Amino acid sequence: MGYPDGTVPTAPGETVHPTPIYETLSMGLVAWMLWQLRDRVRPGVLFALYLVFAGAERFLVEFLRRNRDVALGLTAAQLESAVLFVAGAVWLAVVVRRHGTVTLRPPPGAGGAAARPAAA
Repeated sequence: MGYPDGTVPTAPGETVHPTPIYETLSMGLVAWMLWQLRDRVRPGVLFALYLVFAGAERFLVEFLRRNRDVALGLTAAQLESAVLFVAGAVWLAVVVRRHGTVTLRPPPGAGGAAARPAAA
């Protein structure tokens, strides 16, 4: 597929990857994964995971796009994506450092058969 009148025009006959389709599919998978984790992780962890996944996804998709490099051989979107990825990773590291895990743990003695009173 080509876009002769696109933001970054392609020459007639030149084809490019349909990156919006790639992004839609990959972020749909990310949304599904985050939805599955919604009740299992500490507050803020879903957003941090979103930052990591969205940053990685966009960084990789940008290699297929025809945008100009701005620094270090990377596009502006790749640099911004790297910032998102690092911010999410740091956030997750802080949560793990503070709580020992990103998942929710039931308080000691809560739930299970041992915590129920004996039937009379």
